[in-house]
Amino acid sequence: MSKLEEKYLAEAKGQNMLWDLIDQRKLSKQMSNMDDDSKKLIRNITDILGNSLTLYDRQGQAFNRLRNLIEGGGSNEAMLRNQVFKIANELGIKLPSMSF
Repeated sequence: MSKLEEKYLAEAKGQNMLWDLIDQRKLSKQMSNMDDDSKKLIRNITDILGNSLTLYDRQGQAFNRLRNLIEGGGSNEAMLRNQVFKIANELGIKLPSMSF
């Protein structure tokens, strides 16, 4: 299997968080000022870090829910509780009995 196929397969199975943390446009702009050896190294670096920062299965869904919860700014206690319990459930965290 080629590196490209491995990368595609990894991305299909999980959510690569690297690009949520790094601005691809800024990186691309910096890469336009790099020599070929530096470009090759930066691609290897982003592949390694991307693989390390990939969330699999329900972790990616849980992360997105958490981000939406934080950025949503809601203050309804019942809605917040519901979302927190959904996140915990997606991660397989034992929920308090008779609470959900």
